[in-house]
Amino acid sequence: MNKVLLGLLLGAVLGAIDGATAWLTPAVRSMMVGIIVGSTAKGLIAGVAAGVFARKVNSVPLGCLGSQWDPCWLSLWLTCSMATTSRSSCPAASWG
Repeated sequence: MNKVLLGLLLGAVLGAIDGATAWLTPAVRSMMVGIIVGSTAKGLIAGVAAGVFARKVNSVPLGCLGSQWDPCWLSLWLTCSMATTSRSSCPAASWG
């Protein structure tokens, strides 16, 4: 199977599962559809990025490392770019 396609499929499934865990927080149960769609979209993007990186380096250890870092940086970027009230909700705001 193609590495990019595998990343796409795994990203979508894991993103949907990640979004579905929001059900455990009662305050956000009315927003479940948006949370699941957003988490799935983030998983798709991260999965494709991880698949492209794994194909480029052609190394299992580096592919695993890249597959871990892609979603981390994507989540940080999304959190910082979607902060509507202030940059104080962005973890990178205090970095300088």
